[in-house]
Amino acid sequence: MRNHPKIPILKLYNCLLISIQWELDDQTALHFQEDLLNKIHETGANGVVIDLTSVDMIDSFIAKVLGDVITMSKLMGAKVVLTGIQPAVAVTLIELGISLEEIQTALDLEQGLETLKRELGNRYERPILCKNIDGMGHSRSKTIGAQCKKRTWIWNS
Repeated sequence: MRNHPKIPILKLYNCLLISIQWELDDQTALHFQEDLLNKIHETGANGVVIDLTSVDMIDSFIAKVLGDVITMSKLMGAKVVLTGIQPAVAVTLIELGISLEEIQTALDLEQGLETLKRELGNRYERPILCKNIDGMGHSRSKTIGAQCKKRTWIWNS
């Protein structure tokens, strides 16, 4: 049983959105790592945005766990963008020798989502399959965004 707060992981299109709203302790960070990896596996998410806007300080263990989360997420096929890194957190990460060179970053959540959208292209939004009934009564599966000649669509759920 958990005696620490659980970090919410929201699904937005084909991405996961995490906003860390408090300073992390070691156990919360480790549980977050496990929860995020499970959520990537369950949902097949292609992208992850981790918003650190509310995190004012970070220690070496939390920094290592965060780096591990990013690496593990990439191994599972999800691109990761860190957003909202505060100046003190940036200084601490550099002083600890943690390199963020290969990690996508953005100033805020909006820019982070735009970065993911650009990086993932059409994998950002999960294709929604539907059927187009042509003039002959034949149905064909298409994805949203495709041009259609006839406006009769049957939505699959």
